[in-house]
Amino acid sequence: MEEALPIGSMRGEVRIAKLVSVVAPITGYTCEHINPEFGPGPFSFDPGEVLAFDEPHVVYLEPENFRPLTSIFELSPNESLDKFEVQFGTSGDRITIELNPEFKALVDTARTDSTKMAVLFNSIYTHAVMDALDKLKEEPDGEQRWCGVIKQRMADLELNMSSLESEGIYPVASQLLQQPLTRLAQFFGDEQEDRA
Repeated sequence: MEEALPIGSMRGEVRIAKLVSVVAPITGYTCEHINPEFGPGPFSFDPGEVLAFDEPHVVYLEPENFRPLTSIFELSPNESLDKFEVQFGTSGDRITIELNPEFKALVDTARTDSTKMAVLFNSIYTHAVMDALDKLKEEPDGEQRWCGVIKQRMADLELNMSSLESEGIYPVASQLLQQPLTRLAQFFGDEQEDRA
């Protein structure tokens, strides 16, 4: 069964429960696998009655869930930072990556070049995700939009908050960013092919 909902009617944390319900009347149903406490049957069911259900699970519906993870980042100039310093802000709905204005201009230019993006993923973005995971570990019930996006991405990868302890922050960040070292491997591979 399919149900269409208006765009934007479901946002944030949404609990989904899977149900099997009766569509057409069922009469005289018997089954040897029915639990004894329900009696021997036969059973009759009316439309709308629930026959089975699964434990609900949580999904986080935000526009950013359907975009690359980098959509939760916002590059922001901060004149008080030295040229190669970086600070992360996680108090808003998006994670701010604060950079010296001069260096931010270099990063903005690099974001349009796929080979330079490999370096950005393995430096700034990886550290931003690690910082966010560290904050999420301290405050797992954070209300900011980026928290919901990261939790949903973790759930999609069958990870949860305990994964931060069992696997570590860097391995989880690496999975969330789809193994950023593979981008470097491609970059180095291209470089070696050019030399050959």
